[in-house]
Amino acid sequence: MVGSDTPHGYCSPSTANSDRSLTTSIAYNAQFCQRSSAAQQITKGDVIVKTTKDVLVVLAMACFIAAVAGCQKTTPQQAAEKQRTAEEESAAAVQRAEEKRCHEAVSVYRNAPPCARTALNAVKKVEARTEVGINYEDYSRVVGEAWGDVKAFVDAPEGKKLSEFSFLLRSAIDKYRLAKDVWHTKIQRDLKYGEPTSVSSELYRQCWEAANRRIAAAESLLSGDDIAAALVRALRLQKADASYEHVVGLILESPRVLSTTEVSQKMAEIDADHE
Repeated sequence: MVGSDTPHGYCSPSTANSDRSLTTSIAYNAQFCQRSSAAQQITKGDVIVKTTKDVLVVLAMACFIAAVAGCQKTTPQQAAEKQRTAEEESAAAVQRAEEKRCHEAVSVYRNAPPCARTALNAVKKVEARTEVGINYEDYSRVVGEAWGDVKAFVDAPEGKKLSEFSFLLRSAIDKYRLAKDVWHTKIQRDLKYGEPTSVSSELYRQCWEAANRRIAAAESLLSGDDIAAALVRALRLQKADASYEHVVGLILESPRVLSTTEVSQKMAEIDADHE
């Protein structure tokens, strides 16, 4: 300034300090603004990321709930399907085992030991006696003798090796013994009441017929005509035996006298149900 005491281009210390403070403040504010802007951007990014994660979580939960709801609706169907599949697999496994056993047994029965034929002949003697006629006392004796021969065979190693054959012999003798019990019951009731009771003679005759069917199957195993079919027959008769004595008991306890035809039908149906 002209006329001023201060030289041209000179700033006082206070003015210089003031200018530096202003410059520093401006620079600081600029840095702060930049940091604030960056912070806001980061915060916005975090919000975006967080929001995206929340959406994914919600979608995942929705899918899970839908899946659970779907499972709840189909669970009974799935359970039924699984049970059906398990039953089919079990039946298939049993069938495979039976087929394997039949294949192995064919060669065994073709080379059956002589004692098997002896045991079968003992049972066939009972069959022959029932065909020509026999009284109760003789019948009891013949059945007892045959049972002794059959038991000796089925308990022996040869009998255990021929398991189906042994079953048929034992089952035949069981039917003859059951007929003996029925016959004895009839005699006792007839004597008690002085007249025929509800126990029909047809009942023990049907027991004889059942025994004869088992003897025929046993003969097929030893003769070798159709061993595979005879083995299948033995398995079916084994299932029938589970209900045989029960049906006989029901007939014995019937409150009315059953006709010959009724008794014949009820007894024949036992084996026929497993044909």
